[in-house]
Amino acid sequence: MATYGAGCFVLANTGTRAPASRERLLGTIAYRLAGVTTYALEGSIFDAGTAIQWLHDRLRLLADAA
Repeated sequence: MATYGAGCFVLANTGTRAPASRERLLGTIAYRLAGVTTYALEGSIFDAGTAIQWLHDRLRLLADAA
């Protein structure tokens, strides 16, 4: 899953074992169903929306920033 706004956050499901990242990603709980915990790695870019708008407005590389 990826969301875009002021930032961009991507979660990658890693299964039932808590992840350990060598790249400084955040290990987090994705969800818990029927007592089984599923984990994820999360990566964050905090100016993604601004970067998309810049590509549209200044470089005109995107037809629509949405």
